[in-house]
Amino acid sequence: MGVRTTAIRLLMPKKRMLMEEALREERIPVEELKKKQWELTQKIIRHAYENVPMYREKFKQAGITPEDIKKPEDMKKIPITTKDDIRNGFPDKILAEGTPPEAIEQKKSSGSTGRPTPYYADTRSYDEERKAIFRIQNAMGISADDSVVLIRNTNPESKRPVRRMMKALFSNTHFISTKEMDLDNMNRYVNFIKKHKPKMIESFPHQILQVAKHMKEKGIRIPVEYVHLIGGNLNDKDREILKEVFDCKIYNHYGAGECMHVAYQCEKLGPYHLEIGRYFVEVIRDGRDAKEGELGEIILTHLYNYAMPLIRYRIGDVALAGGKCNCGRTYPVIKEIKGRTRQMITLPTGVILDPNRVGRTVGRFCMFFDDYQLAYRKDKTLILRIIPKREYSDETEEKILNAVRELTKNSVPIIIKRVKKIDKYGGEDKRMETLAEIPPDLTQANSRA
Repeated sequence: MGVRTTAIRLLMPKKRMLMEEALREERIPVEELKKKQWELTQKIIRHAYENVPMYREKFKQAGITPEDIKKPEDMKKIPITTKDDIRNGFPDKILAEGTPPEAIEQKKSSGSTGRPTPYYADTRSYDEERKAIFRIQNAMGISADDSVVLIRNTNPESKRPVRRMMKALFSNTHFISTKEMDLDNMNRYVNFIKKHKPKMIESFPHQILQVAKHMKEKGIRIPVEYVHLIGGNLNDKDREILKEVFDCKIYNHYGAGECMHVAYQCEKLGPYHLEIGRYFVEVIRDGRDAKEGELGEIILTHLYNYAMPLIRYRIGDVALAGGKCNCGRTYPVIKEIKGRTRQMITLPTGVILDPNRVGRTVGRFCMFFDDYQLAYRKDKTLILRIIPKREYSDETEEKILNAVRELTKNSVPIIIKRVKKIDKYGGEDKRMETLAEIPPDLTQANSRA
């Protein structure tokens, strides 16, 4: 046991208690977990109905009251809450009446499914979030003594000198901001990683990928045990770049700004364990629970945000339902997080384009372009935006076009457009290789190309 871990045990009894609770909770018998989850679900539903104008209206329009929600199957009676509901109701219709000012922290989502969504975080739920973080770190074998590098858009401790001092004393975590990340100063990030010799790097996918591509080009290798991707994933080709330059395992957990730490991978690096003590999670297809192996939309009910309840919230992501894990944790699992609905292109044939397949198909020609994006437009036309290099030619373009036609079985018109820039999304400037202007119709989805 290292110095910092020992100091936490001796000098920070609350943190020690939360860490112990976190690890105990994920081993509680599943029926006991589900019983507590349902009690919390009913409690937050009643609170939302009694204190939040938007939910009173929704329940009234649906002709229901909290008394009608007697068992988990009854959740389907409650109307879905959308991001537009939150935006249109912000702030008066979504803030719970009587919420004390000290319990409110105003934030906004990253906007990767479109424009950012404002929301209120309930500061009273932060201990539960901390426990989720402890579970994530424990799965990777990370302790307070291990060096960790966090690559962020901003340093969340920069305006909190007391917290920054406590971080320095009781953790070995190092922040670096991406506000000025570009090709001209990429060595700054490489040198920062070298200096701190982290056991884990945590980053949004596109940001660590920029660093990794620079390292590969310069022939730089820095062994790191884990690269922890947050807020998204990478295709197989890009994951191989990370593994090559960092000699690492790649770990994911799932969540979003307004719903932090919903599910996490354990040391098996397989399915995602659901935080059912903090969320009621549904994977919905055609209005019903998706069966094992089926794609479905993720619908979340936050069990601790009493300041701004999120009841049956359509977060904008798609998952593969079901799954099993033999790690010994009792938290149920989701087989795989497939990504944002905004990235799920569903062709008229019912085939969903797998972003990995798109990446492999177009990526065969990567020496001729700097970046690309395949977008499915409302007129049911695919447009492939390409930032060409000087070597790009009409002959190259014809080969790419034929490859994409083969991938889509020639089921839709395809247009290639040469551009100088491809728009990024959200506060973290997320890159989207596939973009759907038409929401995926999961009722028609029958296979993946």
